[in-house]
Amino acid sequence: KNLRDYFRKTGKPGPFSGKLESLDAPLTFDPGTRWQYSIGIDWVGRAVEEASGEDLETYFRRHIFEPLGMSDTGFVQSDEQRARRVSMHRRDTSGKPIPMILDRPEITEFFGGGGGLFGTIPDYLKFTRALLGGGAPLVNPATMQTMAENQIGGLMVEPMQSVMPNVSQYADFWPGMQKKWGLTFLINTKETPQGRAAGSLAWGGLSNLFFWIDPKKRITGIFATQLLPYCDFGAVRAFRAFETAVYRSIV
Repeated sequence: KNLRDYFRKTGKPGPFSGKLESLDAPLTFDPGTRWQYSIGIDWVGRAVEEASGEDLETYFRRHIFEPLGMSDTGFVQSDEQRARRVSMHRRDTSGKPIPMILDRPEITEFFGGGGGLFGTIPDYLKFTRALLGGGAPLVNPATMQTMAENQIGGLMVEPMQSVMPNVSQYADFWPGMQKKWGLTFLINTKETPQGRAAGSLAWGGLSNLFFWIDPKKRITGIFATQLLPYCDFGAVRAFRAFETAVYRSIV
């Protein structure tokens, strides 16, 4: 809420503007004292660009997409890809998904490290399967192990409050369970009701995309929609049913 009010009062462009100035936001608490999902990953993307001398589109293509054969993923779409893109949806008063227009510029001043890629499920599975297999050819096993370890010490991943319910609803994955954060991954500390082993890695995307990587049981999965707001009850229920069915199928 404080950040929303800050952007409104200062007139700075918001997170969907594609403007670099949108990253000029104040800290909401001292680093290391709390966990909060934020534009921090976008700043990591900026750091990668500065260190490599390449924009993220070029860097990702050279170091991630091409090595994994992810030919249908990128920040910039071709006309053919744009024609295949699924429209964003929201629910009407009856609960039926209907198409909507998402006010997002096609041309932006920067590529976001925390979001903004277009792609397909088969492409993204190539990415999660590489991580499930130990990280090669993206990272070495030691780096992958560090990525999968708790990096926030005694802090906990906190529920994500919502001040824009049309974009995202309140989100708390497995209420009552202690949850940790690795390097860009949510880590569940206990086995989930769906069957996901403790120590698995996960996160998702704003339009109700969810993925998980379970090294212990050697399973990875992706569930994807084009539906807002995030954590739509029906989408989450369908995702949980999908994940449960996956684990039951291997018993």
